[in-house]
Formats: sequence, structure tokens, C-alpha cells
Amino acid sequence: MTREQQQIPMRVLGDEFSRIPSAVIETRYKLLFVIGAVLVGVLITAFVFYPGVMSPDSLNQFGQARRGQISGDEFPPIMAFVWRYADRLIPGPFGMMLLHNLAFWGGLGLLVWACRFGPVASALWILGVGLFPPVFALLGIVWKDVGMAAALTLSVGMALVGRRQRAPALVVLSLIPLLYAISVRFNALPAILPVASLICASVVVATGRRPLRVRTYLGLGLALTLLLMAVSSLINRIIVASPSAGVHVAGLQSSLIHDIAGISAYSGEVLFPAYILRTRPEITLERLREGYRPADVVRLTSRRYWQDSRFYTRDGQEFDELWRAWRHAVMGHPMAYLRHRAGVLETMFQLRGDVFYPFEQGIPPNDLDLHFPRRAVYLTVISFLEQTTGVFFRSWPFLITALGVICWGWSRRTWAPVVVCASGVAYVFPYAVVSSGSDFRYVWWLIVATLISSMLLIDSMVFSSPSSHQTSRGSPSS
Repeated sequence: MTREQQQIPMRVLGDEFSRIPSAVIETRYKLLFVIGAVLVGVLITAFVFYPGVMSPDSLNQFGQARRGQISGDEFPPIMAFVWRYADRLIPGPFGMMLLHNLAFWGGLGLLVWACRFGPVASALWILGVGLFPPVFALLGIVWKDVGMAAALTLSVGMALVGRRQRAPALVVLSLIPLLYAISVRFNALPAILPVASLICASVVVATGRRPLRVRTYLGLGLALTLLLMAVSSLINRIIVASPSAGVHVAGLQSSLIHDIAGISAYSGEVLFPAYILRTRPEITLERLREGYRPADVVRLTSRRYWQDSRFYTRDGQEFDELWRAWRHAVMGHPMAYLRHRAGVLETMFQLRGDVFYPFEQGIPPNDLDLHFPRRAVYLTVISFLEQTTGVFFRSWPFLITALGVICWGWSRRTWAPVVVCASGVAYVFPYAVVSSGSDFRYVWWLIVATLISSMLLIDSMVFSSPSSHQTSRGSPSS
């Protein structure tokens, strides 16, 4: 063998080794860019919204947390329970706001890390999604809606990274934020099932087992969701300090009252149950039509419109009476009911008119000694957000995009974006029949899920070969 022939393998081997440092360097650069973008996102949110925006609902939960008397009557108790300890570390709303933002921005970082974008593109994706006006507007508000979406983002990110890195332990740990998500919103169940199925699929891939059929993953996801519901119910019973004083499904009562008011306004007949009419003789058809809005039940039931808020009840018999009145109204006036529900959906997806209640501002007057400083940077950001609500905050384009991602991803057997979009769509779907208004926060997870899934789909289309989208027995591959 000549000297030149002996050097060929060494040159080839040297070329192979020369490629390894560049790949490692690029990975390290990407890690630095991802961590940097996550920290920048958290710092920007904290700087703009410090110490945290709160609504009356937030104040209610914070009051329970600070007193240590968690009732769970109107709101899921888990947020007040977590807030109780966050308040000990960082007093006030900032601790809880920071926790939600660490989950959200950290989840975005994990999602981008699971993709194959370069360092700069990864950072741009993180900041582009997190600072997108309708997303950023709610990140500074201490709401259970934000907590649920942040937890879902973190859960999906952990599951996808665990699958790509073949780390089953990380996939299993993604159940912790998923448990928080199902616990922090009473109506989170439809959003949980798709993500639970994704986690089951990720466990199979991470452990190197043979892929299963899609319907098998759905069955496993359903079983996992039911298990999480049981665990959540057990946790709620443990942390609730005071038992319920009676019927406490305020959200359902709001929906029933809203429906009855809408049907009454459209049918020309006051259809409220007798217990309400006995204590509210001032309710007339003219007053109902004046106070009724498809987008909002608060105007109808608040003390600002009536002398008191006697619409809600804790008495079981009165609640049964309300339920019967609702059924009578719906069955007796189906067209009026459909007209009312169509109006709710029209305002929820902002098909026309203004965006209803896009975000909360500041902190309302309270007896908890909480105040919100009106700093110049906050006022500037709020002014910009208010001016762009009619452009960026309309959710119907996101709904159409989500449905498109589902169809496109399904055809390519690219399941991660399909699952995330399905979670967002499934979450808003029940609002077609059960909702008391059209607050923008109700569709916030749909918008976040659509942006995340679009990123996952683009990653799959750019970096995956056509053959990689198909696996044996039609199982998820990405």
C-alpha cells in the first residue's frame, strides 16, 4: 500500500472528526440563544406588568390564599393554594405572575428546543410567539386562564423534548403541569385529552417501543385524563379549608341565566324562575332587553345594573328551579335560543364589532392593600395594545388556521401540531353551548395553541423528509 493510500483513511477520519465540533458548537449556541430568549421574555413581561395585573376574580383568589381559607366555591382551589406559598416567597401578585410566566416562556423554550431551527431562528420563534400582542397582553394578568395555558405549553414542551431526547422521565414529569392545567380550570377537560394522548405517544417513542395505532393513543389519553381528574378531585378535597355552603356552580348558573335572558329578550317573554322574580320584581322585558348583551352576563347580573346580585343561589331547590326554567325556555323557544347562542359565538370569535374585554388593566380598588403603579412603560404598552385589538385580537382567523393545521398535519401524519391545535379547538368548542359571555381570555389558549402548532408544522415541513411522516400502523411520528 502506498503512502498516499495509507493517508486517505486518516484524512476521511479527520474530516469526520472536524464536523463534530461544529455540530456541538451549533447546539451550544442554540442552547444559549434559547435560554437567552426565555430570560428576555420573562424580564420584559415582568418589567412591563410588575407587580401583576389583577381582576376582581384574581383578588378573590388572592384573598383566599392570604387568609388560608380556600373554599373552592367559585374558583378551582388549586390556584389559591399555590398562590398561598408563592405569596410567602414573593408577597403580592408578582410571585404568581412570575410562576405562570416561567412556565409559559420555559415551555416555549422547550418547544423550540425540540424543533430543528437554528440558534437565531429559535430565539425569534420564542420572542415572536410570546410578544405577539394578543399573547403578551394576558401574560401579565394573574388569571387561571393564563395559568392553564402556561401549564399546557410547559407540558407539551416537556413531552416533545423527552421524546426527541429519548428521555422517558422527562415525558412522565410533563404530567405535573398537565395536572395543574386540569385543576386550575373547571372546563379544561377538552383541552387536556389531546395533550394526554400526545404524552402517551411520547412515552412509547422515548422508551423505544413499537409504535401503536392512533386510536390506541386516544384510548390511553382518555384513561390518563380520567386518572388526572381523579387525582385533581382528591387534591381539591384535601386543600379546601371550608366545605361548600350549598350549590356553588356559579359558572353554570351564569350560563343558564345568560341563556334565559337572551331567550327572553328575543321571544318577548320573561322566562326567569319564580325565585328570581319574587326577589327581583323590577325585572321587566324592557329592562332585560336594555341589560342583555350576547357578549356579557355581568352587565345583567351586577349591582351596577340592579339593586343587588340576587340572581345566584346556593339553595339546591332554587338551583333545580333555575335548571327547569332553562329547559322550559330552550324547548319552548328554540329559535330564540339559537339566535342567542349565535350572538355569543359571533362576539366570542369577533366576527364583527369590537373585541369584548380583551384584557384587564391595573388592579381594582380592594381591601388587601394592593395597588398598581401606572408607570410610563405600562401605559405605553397598554395604549398600543388597545389600538391593535381590532387587528390582532380577533380569534376567528386563528380558528380557521387551527383547522387548517389539523387537516394538513393529519394528511402528513405529523401528529404533534395536530394534537396541539386539537387541544385549542376542543377547549373553545363547548363555549358554543355553555358560556356566560365572550371574554377574550376564553379563546386565549386557542391562539397560543395555533401559534405553537404552526411552528411545529413548519419545523416538520422544512426539516423532515416525506418518508419520515409515515410510520408503521399509522402511528404518530412527530
